[in-house]
Amino acid sequence: MLNRIVISGICGKEPALKYYETGKVKCSFSIAVNSFKNGQKVANWFDVDVWDKKAEWAAEYVKKGKSIVVEGHLYSHDYMGKTHWRITATKVNFSLTSLVTSGTIAEYKEIKTDKDIINNLVLDINGKQVKATIFGEKKDLDAGMTIIFNAEVGMVDNQPDLAINSYEVVKPF
Repeated sequence: MLNRIVISGICGKEPALKYYETGKVKCSFSIAVNSFKNGQKVANWFDVDVWDKKAEWAAEYVKKGKSIVVEGHLYSHDYMGKTHWRITATKVNFSLTSLVTSGTIAEYKEIKTDKDIINNLVLDINGKQVKATIFGEKKDLDAGMTIIFNAEVGMVDNQPDLAINSYEVVKPF
């Protein structure tokens, strides 16, 4: 059996970070995904939990109103509501992420090896400096440019590191 879900939408509320006595860290936020029902636009909401180092990353870089893609598995839990009715909540337990956002290239360096061309970038995302990598020859990148990108999020030396899958240079008006 497979329990895997990929959700692409807009972050609906600022991420909330919670530290537990056990040392665990959890970040919670919601994602709105638009669909149409009877010709009307309807938002479907998904609650997302992110744990440990990626929780701290999510609290810092995921922002309300920004596009995000999350991958994880569904889980349910029961609790008693304020009216003493049993409520079953279904959430997404985050495992991997693809971040769809924009950033300005603060630093850019192309490194040629025997096997590949590696483009190392430092992006300014929401005022934070993040390392990123794009593989292959890229002639349209330079410091100061703003790009919209889709990237896999990893952690290197307890810092976020983005492997950019696709991008588009934002052209000035």
